[in-house]
Amino acid sequence: MNRTAAIVAAIIAGTASVQSIRTTADYRRELSSCRAEHPVCEHSWYTNVEHSARVSVHHRIPVGWDWTLATSHDNLITLCDPAKDRKHGCHYQCGHGGHGWSGANTNVMSNVCARIGG
Repeated sequence: MNRTAAIVAAIIAGTASVQSIRTTADYRRELSSCRAEHPVCEHSWYTNVEHSARVSVHHRIPVGWDWTLATSHDNLITLCDPAKDRKHGCHYQCGHGGHGWSGANTNVMSNVCARIGG
């Protein structure tokens, strides 16, 4: 059994936190793949070099809400995080709804499409 399968089994058994899925190679590989395919913020279109922002990968449906979507490419979106004040970036404002890092915006794609005219 690989590490991801072992962690999934432990989550199902209730002996591991859903956050432990973030420690797997599958999880890190999927986030890296998403970042490589979408190197700009999908909301503002900023790149890593513009406005000293970095592009981070955000889960549309939080891992804590549905851990089975943790490595689903369809559940990922790239959003920018300004280096100086992360609360002004799209990751915080659009991805988390601007209501704290534990908040979630399940309409993140609607917000992105409205911003870009999609």
